[in-house]
Amino acid sequence: MLHRYLFTFLVGIALTNTAFSEMPKGQTIAVTSVVYGKTKDGNKRTGILRLIMTEGEIVVFQDEDHFKGKFALQLETQGAQDKTTPLNPITLPLTGGGDLFFPKGTWPIVTHDFNKDGISEFNLSQPGNSWGSHFMLFTFAKDGSGKIEAMIVDEEKDYNYLHPQTTSPSTHELFETKEGFKHIFTERGDIEDKEIYIHFRWNTKTKQFQEQKRAPVE
Repeated sequence: MLHRYLFTFLVGIALTNTAFSEMPKGQTIAVTSVVYGKTKDGNKRTGILRLIMTEGEIVVFQDEDHFKGKFALQLETQGAQDKTTPLNPITLPLTGGGDLFFPKGTWPIVTHDFNKDGISEFNLSQPGNSWGSHFMLFTFAKDGSGKIEAMIVDEEKDYNYLHPQTTSPSTHELFETKEGFKHIFTERGDIEDKEIYIHFRWNTKTKQFQEQKRAPVE
């Protein structure tokens, strides 16, 4: 729970004496193309994924304009009604139930297929600590409905996030491996810090990612 209190404390400091302005509902923040399912014949079902603000404002956070409030992920598909998934309820490990923050400006939602099932995964982050942001992985429900779900990377629900030590709202710093993915992490030592790779593998039985090993960055 400490990271939640730290997040709230840092946000409180950053928002002190800053200007606020109302935002129109439905504002698109970022967008990307995705594969959200497959047909019975194995063909890809594709669509456009949008991160939208449903309620909130623009604030100055860490000396930059940010959108602050409630957000949703909207899947737009051809010939079907848009599917909207509220984002705040599925990002509790990052905020503890508070508002979400995303930087104003143009940035991509980065997609992957680390578990190699043919369905897009993507990552989004929230402010973490001085080492960087905290990231969660998301994917689409296997029933083809377009509903978005958080992926498991840690069995402890409060710590179900990654820490690749970048402040991007969505990052390319998750690298595909044969069994899943890896990212760089700095282990803090009494004498010196050491950069390592944390490897995650996809467990086909539990349908979740698990930390596999830690290895030095060569």
